[in-house]
Amino acid sequence: MEGTKHVQVYAQHRHHDPAFIIGNAEGLRALIRALETALETGCGHATVFPSDGEGYDVLIKKLEPLEEKLFESLEMPYTEQYGPQNSHCYYEHRSDDPAAPHPIHSVFHR
Repeated sequence: MEGTKHVQVYAQHRHHDPAFIIGNAEGLRALIRALETALETGCGHATVFPSDGEGYDVLIKKLEPLEEKLFESLEMPYTEQYGPQNSHCYYEHRSDDPAAPHPIHSVFHR
């Protein structure tokens, strides 16, 4: 484990549930550096590894004050879908509805 940036991120299941981040010192420091970079430049990223050793990138974007509408347009981050309709309370994304919540990766491809 030493020398490898281990981090696992667990999203909320539903609103008001906690989210969890667990990692070793190297992994958590990589997240801190990515957050600091995002604060300074607008975007940051860290490549980290979960317990299965398959690396992934954590992407971070700082929203500017005028981007509130963008934030409100994103799909919700919950892992549990509850409900039949597409609204900001639900995480599903419908590409045939221009008012539907947008997937989070869309803010990184601008």
